[in-house]
Amino acid sequence: MLDSLRIFAKSWPGKIMGGFLLVGLAGFGINNVITSLGSNTVARVGDVEITSRDFLRDYQNQLNRVANQIGRMPTSEEAVSLGVPSMVIGDLAQNAALDQMANNYGLGVSEDRLSQILRRDPNFSGTLGNFDPTTFSDVLRRSGITESEYLENEAKSAQRQQLVLSLFGDTQLPEAASKLINRFIGDKRTIDYIVLNETNIDAPPAPTEDELAAYLKDHQSDYRTVETRAVKVIALSPDVLAASKTIDDAAISAEYERTKASLVKPETRTIEQVVLTDANLAQAFEDGKVAGTSFSDLVTENGLSATQLGTLTQAQINDADLGDAAFSLPEDGFAIIDGVAGKRAIHVSAIDVGGQTSLEDAKADIANKLALDEAKKEYATILDQIEEPACRLQAYW
Repeated sequence: MLDSLRIFAKSWPGKIMGGFLLVGLAGFGINNVITSLGSNTVARVGDVEITSRDFLRDYQNQLNRVANQIGRMPTSEEAVSLGVPSMVIGDLAQNAALDQMANNYGLGVSEDRLSQILRRDPNFSGTLGNFDPTTFSDVLRRSGITESEYLENEAKSAQRQQLVLSLFGDTQLPEAASKLINRFIGDKRTIDYIVLNETNIDAPPAPTEDELAAYLKDHQSDYRTVETRAVKVIALSPDVLAASKTIDDAAISAEYERTKASLVKPETRTIEQVVLTDANLAQAFEDGKVAGTSFSDLVTENGLSATQLGTLTQAQINDADLGDAAFSLPEDGFAIIDGVAGKRAIHVSAIDVGGQTSLEDAKADIANKLALDEAKKEYATILDQIEEPACRLQAYW
């Protein structure tokens, strides 16, 4: 398939198609761009949708790169002025267009190739420079992506690389562009300069009274007193008013009885995992599970350390296999499931079954809600008292 692509790319139709592809990637063909990130889709390229999650992840990564260059995190206004949002949308649109073309040509990546990419990634290397499963899990968790998402992204990246190399691999850089790049990188300048300060410049003579009077006359507007006014400001908002409200226990109890059907906590489980990249390790955990050996003992016996995934509801777990396995186990139980680099052992160390929230646990939230409800009513009344005289005054003038 790649040989066919290379032959096609060298033909006139292939060159024309490559030109159209470059123009498309430069910004055309991106339809239905949504400026509000409340929607799940921020842009569409052909049949491929760019989701708000993809945009926000790449946007944050780009902000981090800018922060490393300027020494601080840029504000939203600075990011817009630097063109960060449009740059992220452009990169995502470019990748989406290449992904569609790769799919049309049936390009793919084997599992062996994905394994090589995974093990050669320096971000996942341990102290000895080799692939470290624990580091791999930590990096993915901090990045907010699952193992399956990582593999899918790497597979698409490899497909795009195959496509670009097939279509443009033989393209020669123009001589003019090559010279410009070499000059930008290799040119040097020798600069002579002097520093001007009070040590090497004679102090000017003091102005005379006539010179001062003449200067003041010519610049009278610069020395006028600026009008100032003293202003008293009252912070008026429902939140400010709510802080002064006191809700009695009877009202809280009545509200609890009215809404307690909706006050239900979801079940949570404290989960940890160990990546078993070695087949012998996986077999040792399988044998230990059959023999009734505890998870902690198996971890200690095999010289491993468990990665804490946190206390989560099933809805908070993006990895469906992990969620199903964790929420089917009893407390202190563990299961062995498939992972990216082999098997992994999932252990549930604690279970909070959730259920009905008690009045004591819900009391503070209910009190805040009732106080805010009262404050909103009072806020509307005060606002009317302020706006009505202002409207009468405006009508008078």
